[in-house]
Amino acid sequence: MTKRIFKFDKLVRDKIPAIIQADGSVVQSQKLHGEELVEALKNKLLEEAHEVLQTKSVNELKEELADVME
Repeated sequence: MTKRIFKFDKLVRDKIPAIIQADGSVVQSQKLHGEELVEALKNKLLEEAHEVLQTKSVNELKEELADVME
């Protein structure tokens, strides 16, 4: 069996690492502090805002705007 490695250099929320681990995968993460955290939060906001722009329906828009609020 080939080991697959995925790398995501971004801020995650909603207990995503725990969900991935519960599925049997190994997760490596680190807590960010100071300026590193501020930059990650800014990048996450841009990512979520981009998803808002890509919505095709009112329901999708509501979901993505809720993500921005979180």
